[in-house]
Parts: sequence; structure tokens; C-alpha cells
Amino acid sequence: AADIRWMLALMGSRLIAGNARRYNELDLDEGTLIRSNDLLLNALAEGKQLTRKVLLASLEQNGISTKGQRAPYLLQRASLDALICQSITQRNDPTYIAIDDSLPATKTKTRDEALAELAKRYFISHGPATLQDFVWWTGLPTGDARTGLESIKDELVQESINGQTYWLNPSTPTPHKNASSLYLLPGFDEYMLGYRDRSAILDAEHANKVVPGGNGVFKPIIVSNGRIVGTWKRTIKKDVVTITPEPFTSLKDDEHQAFAAAAQRYGDYMGLAVKLS
Repeated sequence: AADIRWMLALMGSRLIAGNARRYNELDLDEGTLIRSNDLLLNALAEGKQLTRKVLLASLEQNGISTKGQRAPYLLQRASLDALICQSITQRNDPTYIAIDDSLPATKTKTRDEALAELAKRYFISHGPATLQDFVWWTGLPTGDARTGLESIKDELVQESINGQTYWLNPSTPTPHKNASSLYLLPGFDEYMLGYRDRSAILDAEHANKVVPGGNGVFKPIIVSNGRIVGTWKRTIKKDVVTITPEPFTSLKDDEHQAFAAAAQRYGDYMGLAVKLS
């Protein structure tokens, strides 16, 4: 909550501009978007918290169609304009609140301060990463991204590998040579989405298995010793979760054992018995 205003001030307008073509395709002219914003704000006035379903019904009642992809773009536009934001989920339906009515006031940042803060948070949490990775992740122009990095680079460690410059948190632990690990990560995890260049973690020949057809839908991934070695899926029935591995190549014996252990950890987290298939 403390970050929402300065982050949207930094990146919101660029994201809105990037949506221009889609707005046109959905017949969402600026007048309609402004009216939708006003209606959503009015519905959420005085600290109300309403579900997506209720908000869309309110728009429909006031003559704004929410059919198809119009619904997410209308809600997103009000969010990018720093008017509303998503709150908790009620029975699988997200709720929304009005930012200024429901969130405390926060200190503003200059553009340079915001760029520096965003760069610091990205490289501290995602490093080792490149400037190009930061551009990819933020959607910022390269010049702005470079400005942010330059202002905080003295707080980072710089490494050059195969002619590419990487930046990372100086507190990043050095991995043990003989250490092994296997994780079951969800779809759209930052381990995959946080970087433009994923060659260090995923062989190009398998990329289509993680994002079939390049459709933008990322499958859950199996990460063994830092590399993506397959995908996985789950099926929940009553009190049992069935977890199915879909490795790119056959898992080694120790990876089978590690997969079973990771699946059990997931089941424990969900409070469900685990079945492997």
C-alpha cells in the first residue's frame, strides 16, 4: 500500500499508452473510460469494498457494457489511473477499494527517486540480472531504467559473464558446489517472468513447453538445481491433491525423490493428502 502511488505515477501512463490499440479494438474511447472511472469511484466511495461482480453490474446498470475483455480493461484502467486497487478475494471473486478513501496518505517521490527505488528493489530481489532484464520487467524506456540503475549501482555487485554485465545483491549467498535442490513453482512465477534472457535457466528448445504456442500463459515449473526441467500440474478432489510431473526428459532417481518431497511440502501447505501420478 505504501508503494502503490509512486509506482503508478512512474509507470501507469506508459502502460495506459501501451493499451491504446486494445482500447480501440474494444470500443473503449476516452470518454467511456473516464465515465467508467467515475462510476467505479462512486460505487467505492466512503471506504466501501466491493467484489468485481458487483462493480461490473454497476457499470452495466449505467449503460457501460462489460462484455468480453472490456471488463478487465475497465477495471485495469481505473487501477492504472491510481483510483482503485484490488483488495482481498471473497469466494474466488476479487474485491476492490478506492485508493484515496481506503489507503493512508504516503510520501511522494520525485521521478529520479522512484527510478532509484524501483531499480534497487529489482536488483536486490532478482539479481544477478542485467539492465535489459530490468527494462523487460518494468516496461520503462531504456534511458529511464539506466538512470535508476546508475543511481544505485554502488550498492550492488557487478559481474561480467560472457561479455554480459550482471548486477546483484552483495548479500547474495554463494551456492555450495555439491548442493542440490528441487522446487515446484507456480505458473507466472518471478523466477521465469522476472527476466528477459532466460537462457541460464531454460533451454530454448523447451520454452514452448512452458508457454505453449507463446500464448502468454505460463505453466507451473519444476526447477532442479536452478534449471527448469519440466512442468507440473495438480488436480484437487475433496481432501486429496494429485500432482503430476511433466519433465522435458526423464527425471533422475534423486530428482524423483526430490519431486516427491516437494509435492509433499505442497500438500502440507494446502492441508491435503498427496497422490503422485
